[in-house]
Amino acid sequence: MIRVGVVGHQGYGGLADVLATLRRLAPALGLELSYEAELREAAGDVPPIVPADVDALLTLGGDGTLLRAARIVPDRPVPILGVNLGRLGFLTCCPASKLEESLRRLAANDYRVEARMTLDARVEDAAGSRSTTSCCTRAVSRASSPSASRPTARRWASSRRTAS
Repeated sequence: MIRVGVVGHQGYGGLADVLATLRRLAPALGLELSYEAELREAAGDVPPIVPADVDALLTLGGDGTLLRAARIVPDRPVPILGVNLGRLGFLTCCPASKLEESLRRLAANDYRVEARMTLDARVEDAAGSRSTTSCCTRAVSRASSPSASRPTARRWASSRRTAS
C-alpha cells in the first residue's frame, strides 16, 4: 500500500472530476489516499494528511499548489506527482487527461526521480525580528525526452542555509 497525500486548489473547474477519478482508481492501485484540510470537504469523508506517514504527494492544480505541497513535508525526500489543472505549469508533470496513466505508473514505481532542493532564508531586522521563507522546487515531472512517456518524480532534499 502506497500512502499518498492529496493537495489541491479548489479554484479549478475540473477538480470534482479528478477527485472522483481518484476515488475510483485508488483501491485497485493499492493507493491509500489522505487529503489536506482544504480538500476534505470536496472529497467527502476522507482522512487528513499526516505528513510523517505519506510515501508520496499528489497535487491537483498548478505550480503554486505543488510548491504549497512541498512545504507539507519539508524535511523528507517525498516524491510529488503534480497534475496540472490550469493552462501552464512548469513544475507539474501531467495534465488531468493523463492522471490515470500517471497514477498507474506511480503505483508500479515506474517513474524517474529528479532531485530538487529547498532553500530557507532568515532575515533579521534592526529590532531583531526574524522571518523565515522556504523556496521549494520538488515535483514529479514528465520525462525529459518527447518520446519518453514515463513521468519523472522529483524529490527535494532540504538544504538549510542562513544568511546574516
